[in-house]
Amino acid sequence: MRILLLLFLAATAQAAETAAVDPFEPKEATPPAVVKLAEAYVKSVRQPEKPAATPAEAKRDFERMFLIGFTQPNVSIGDPNEAQASGLKAGHDYRRKHDNKMKEILEGYGYVATAVDGFWKFGFEISDFKPVKNPKESWWISVIGEEGPALAGAERVHIQTSDAGVQVHVIGFLSPKGRYGHFGGGEREFFATSITAAKAK
Repeated sequence: MRILLLLFLAATAQAAETAAVDPFEPKEATPPAVVKLAEAYVKSVRQPEKPAATPAEAKRDFERMFLIGFTQPNVSIGDPNEAQASGLKAGHDYRRKHDNKMKEILEGYGYVATAVDGFWKFGFEISDFKPVKNPKESWWISVIGEEGPALAGAERVHIQTSDAGVQVHVIGFLSPKGRYGHFGGGEREFFATSITAAKAK
């Protein structure tokens, strides 16, 4: 009877772990360099003050926050667990040391180098971009690094705001489909390296 009970408990635990994975969520891609950093973090950490629930979740948290730290080197987040805080710092550090690895890192996360025209609405907690060739899609635009030419271009475009959005040409990196931005309202995320006003055709 005890053996049957142990087998039942083991099967229940395995089913619960499997159920936690949403089969409809896109599989996350991560660059090999970041996977190595995340695995090294998981192996090295000893009883953190605010741990993630499991080593697998700690690795996932590290990898996700690395991307945020790498693309937004001035950002901070409130009350992270240790894996999130470590991933964010690793992303900040890696960006400072390897600014020339932008394409490699973003492609490793599944982003694709893209140049496209569309209409961009922006404001407080709004960054809604609709590509001209696929206006039913909504992309969340973020300026990489919150600095440099992309930010300067975005600031020039902002002066021309309108209810329909401003027609712009953006160059950068487009994410796989998912949920991005404020309340997950964007079907894709676009990390912009250049934003310029586009003339209507």
